Amino acid sequence: MLKMLESAYEAEIDGALNKGCDLLQPKNKKLADELVADGYLVEGEYVIQGRFSATIKGYRLTHLGRLTYCSTCEGEG
Repeated sequence: MLKMLESAYEAEIDGALNKGCDLLQPKNKKLADELVADGYLVEGEYVIQGRFSATIKGYRLTHLGRLTYCSTCEGEG
């Protein structure tokens, strides 16, 4: 569970830094759906605009998911 939350957090940060897709597209959809049911993730879409638009579907962290993951991280001080 924590590994998937970590991957979603990494996708969120990478998307923000690179101004791109912030969605997690997991291999284990069953676990992702369980995390949605528990309130840690939410399903989302990211649309790539252009001549031939594309829609990417995946998962984003909720505030609960972000808090849960970040509470397991080591502090700096």
